[in-house]
Amino acid sequence: GRPTVNAVWGNAASVLVGDFLISRALQLMVGLRHSRLLDIFSQSTNTISEGEVLQLINVRDPNTSEDNYMRVIHHKTAKMFESAAETGAVLGADENTDFVDAFAAYGRHLGIAFQLIDDVLDYQGEASELGKNVGDDLAEGKPTLPLIYTIANGSPEQAKLIKDAIRNGGLDHLQHIIETVQASGGLQYTVDKAAEHTRLALDAIAAVPASPYKETLFTLAEESLKRTY
Repeated sequence: GRPTVNAVWGNAASVLVGDFLISRALQLMVGLRHSRLLDIFSQSTNTISEGEVLQLINVRDPNTSEDNYMRVIHHKTAKMFESAAETGAVLGADENTDFVDAFAAYGRHLGIAFQLIDDVLDYQGEASELGKNVGDDLAEGKPTLPLIYTIANGSPEQAKLIKDAIRNGGLDHLQHIIETVQASGGLQYTVDKAAEHTRLALDAIAAVPASPYKETLFTLAEESLKRTY
């Protein structure tokens, strides 16, 4: 509920500070003198940037497929979560490749689930809890999974409504669209997908020895699935 950096200081300052944080993170990485961490960091930064480009390509394109959208999620949110989990494992795993791969998979699936729940909240969340307005993705013409599902599985009238909304952006028919996505099963389908990736995240670290830290990771994944903001 607090003002964003962008709202207080403007876009230019926000971007500049963001660039500074990335360069500062790189400084800290270099200070560790750990080539594997630098490799993960550089690859992740590149992949996330590619994800932003892929998302821009899909904007206002109602023909975006589910596969293409999942590719965007993997390149953006999932890669960030994956690299965070992987770097922690690298520092503590003593070169145990299986251990590192398990944590990378945990982060990747958690990131996918987290983004899918974000997609759902864009149509059934509360602005006061979300910290952003309901329908923000639609206003920008982003074809997220609930919309993609509705186009593919709804009636011709429902599909036309969603396609027009993606092409034009804006929130002129937001309530009707919310009702349509709900009626088509698009929100439930997306929640089910998120639950599937949450299960895959938990399965990935099932063989990790029991500890309070492992329990916290389990709780994090489960709470991410149930979150309302």
